[in-house]
Amino acid sequence: MGLRVFFRKHFGFISGNYLVLLVTKSYPRAAYFLYYPFRQKYFLLLGGSTMTLGWMSGTRNFLNSLAQVPGGYFADKVGRRRVLVLGHFLTGLGWIFRGLAPDWKWFFAVQMFMAVVYFYRIADDAAIIESLPPESRGVGLTMMNMVIGIAGLFSPVIGGIFFDMYGSWALRIFLIFSGVLDITQGLVFGRFLKETLVRDGSAEEEGIDLAKHFIESLRSVSATLSWIDSPLIGLVALSAIYSFSVSASLPFLTIYALDFIGLQGVQWGWINMAQSIAVLALRIPIGKFIDRYSNKKLIILGLIAEVLSLTALTRIRGFLPILAVILVNSVFSTLTNPTVRKLRADYTPNERRGRVGSVFSLLNSFSMFFGSIIGGYIYEISPVYPFMASAFFEVIGVLIVLLMVSDAEKREK
Repeated sequence: MGLRVFFRKHFGFISGNYLVLLVTKSYPRAAYFLYYPFRQKYFLLLGGSTMTLGWMSGTRNFLNSLAQVPGGYFADKVGRRRVLVLGHFLTGLGWIFRGLAPDWKWFFAVQMFMAVVYFYRIADDAAIIESLPPESRGVGLTMMNMVIGIAGLFSPVIGGIFFDMYGSWALRIFLIFSGVLDITQGLVFGRFLKETLVRDGSAEEEGIDLAKHFIESLRSVSATLSWIDSPLIGLVALSAIYSFSVSASLPFLTIYALDFIGLQGVQWGWINMAQSIAVLALRIPIGKFIDRYSNKKLIILGLIAEVLSLTALTRIRGFLPILAVILVNSVFSTLTNPTVRKLRADYTPNERRGRVGSVFSLLNSFSMFFGSIIGGYIYEISPVYPFMASAFFEVIGVLIVLLMVSDAEKREK
């Protein structure tokens, strides 16, 4: 009885829609994590360069963020469920097309297609948040990431072994398998997921005019910007700076580890697996911290730790030192990201969450576009420069939080 009471008190939110999302979003990641640690190397094996990788990452992020504008608007207009079902069918096809790519140009084109069809991400984020009670959002978000991580826990090592043995052909199979599983995810959502958007009767009966909604979605950006006030403005600025920082270095991390540091594929797989284990062990405690303590202070702590780890990454060599630094960076990223998401949700009303998310994505797109392109060029000068640039801009992020961000006194539903 005591165990049952404990579970109901601390994990009673694991039911209904959240349980469907928890289970359905986890199993495709087992295949995805076979490929993910080597995605940048795969592009080079297809004939690409670090500069074209930067352009591809930047352009993809830019198009993806633009797609979030109608995506977020549709999520608020036609509902989360229908957007998610269509989105997963299309992304499943995209995964398969990437696995069939004969060269980097084909892969580049498919990435642009994937950027557009990921329009469902705001609906996905909103569905998860709205399936959780406000007092459990922190632990619910971290638990979602934890379960996804468990599903793909051993995938990086397995992927590394097959990559060392068979090269790009192993990665092709992983991509096609991921596509098949993503399509099944859309089927499950269509059958079991319930709508989370609260609408009045007139909204339920309104027809869907896609052209009209697309035009209105673009107009809604300026209207939403006029509504946003402090500290959401501070979160917008932080998100843009952080996006630039991450996009300047993350697209080149695998190449840095495999080509510059000289790690083997299986070693990089072990690092990714250790990273997953460390993050999984801390997700629930971190979620409790997010729900109980000052979100502003936690964001500052996470950013400072990321600055230190990025700086260290430019100075160390070898398997064990790289492992240690990446573990530190990953753990504190696990603290920073859900804390920012939770704080943004706390300040945003349910009926505006999709459109506010669209504004965040649109403004982030410019930062990510230029960050990736600049990162590709400065990597050609020196492989350590992108990581030094990321550290510098995260210092700016700390200053933004100190001056513009505050904890929410009243949390929105």
